[in-house]
Amino acid sequence: MTTHELTREQMRRLKQDYICFVRNAGKGTTWGELADAEALVDDDEIHRHYAGQEFTYADFA
Repeated sequence: MTTHELTREQMRRLKQDYICFVRNAGKGTTWGELADAEALVDDDEIHRHYAGQEFTYADFA
């Protein structure tokens, strides 16, 4: 499935991963950033970054 097919919970988890491994790579991430991932990362940013990526349910297990 693509990012457009993810549930809100799956999208939230992907945003948290994005903050940890892309936006803050090497700088560390706070609990506040993880809690506020929905507000800090726009859906369009996720769609652009993961364009062409196919996800499975196992990716979010």
